[in-house]
Amino acid sequence: MRKKSKNDMVDTSDINELDNADEASPEDIKRGKKRMILSLIFFLLSVILFIVGLKMNWNEKITVICCLILIFIGLKLFFNNISYALLDEGIQTEEKYKRQELKQFSFSSIHTLKKILIENNFLQQENGWLFKKKFSFFKDAISYYVKFCDSSNVEETVDWQVEHIDESKLKGKSFCFILFVGMDTVTKETKEAIKSYGISRIIDTVLDPYTNITFILVALDKTSGKGWYMDINQKHGISMYAYGCRFLQKMFPSK
Repeated sequence: MRKKSKNDMVDTSDINELDNADEASPEDIKRGKKRMILSLIFFLLSVILFIVGLKMNWNEKITVICCLILIFIGLKLFFNNISYALLDEGIQTEEKYKRQELKQFSFSSIHTLKKILIENNFLQQENGWLFKKKFSFFKDAISYYVKFCDSSNVEETVDWQVEHIDESKLKGKSFCFILFVGMDTVTKETKEAIKSYGISRIIDTVLDPYTNITFILVALDKTSGKGWYMDINQKHGISMYAYGCRFLQKMFPSK
C-alpha cells in the first residue's frame, strides 16, 4: 500500500502537481487550461504531419524530427499546466458538494448498527476495527474497516484514529475505512465538520480516482437516532469513496 499522510489519509505523491498552483489566480487557471488544450493540438498536429508526410513522400528524417518537436512542445505544455486543470477540477468539485446536503439515515441503537455488520460477516479485530474483504470487479477486492467510538469532537477523533492505524496489520490492497462517531447531540458545527472532511476525501477521489484508500466519517446522534455522512452522490463510481458510500447505503439505507 502506498504511504498516506497520517493526518488525512491523502496520498500526497499523487497530487504534487498542485504544489505550484495553490496560490493561482482565476486568470492563471484559465490560461493553464487553454495551454492544456493547446498541448493536445500540438499532439494532433504531429499525427497529421506524419500522415501527410508519408502520403506526400516528404523527407522521412525531416518529417520525423518535426513530429518529435511538436510532441515535445505538447508534452511540455501538458505537464507544465496540468496542475491548473487539477486545481480547477478540485475547486469546482468543492463548490458543487458544498451545496449538497449530508446523507441521513436512522438507527435504533449503536448496538443494532454493529449487529447488522456482524450479521454481514464482519469480523472483530484486536485493534477494535470490524473487518470484511469484499470482491470488486474493478478493485479485485476491497477491505472494509469499520469502527465505532464516542467523542464530542469528530475532527480530533478521526485524526487520532488515522494516526494510530497500524498499516503493517492491514489485509489487502484497497481499503475503505468508515468511522462512526457517536455523540449525545450532533450539532450544526459537527455536521459542517463532517461535510468538510467528506468533501476533502471526495476531492482526493476526483484528483486520483484510482487511489487505493479512503476514509468516511459518520456522525451518530444517540438522542435522535439519526446518522449523517457526506455522500458522493453516484459520481466517480469506481473510486474508493464511492464504494464506501454504496456500502453505507446498502447496510444502512436512508429513510
